[in-house]
Amino acid sequence: MSLVAIQRYHSELDKVIDLLMRVTTVSVETVKIVREMGAI
Repeated sequence: MSLVAIQRYHSELDKVIDLLMRVTTVSVETVKIVREMGAI
């Protein structure tokens, strides 16, 4: 595997991880909002 291929793979991996982190954060925030609405 060439160095360029490895770097490309890592940048793609970073994008995927970033996306997963965002989705997780949105899910957590959504749960908080739903709980607050349920508490009212």
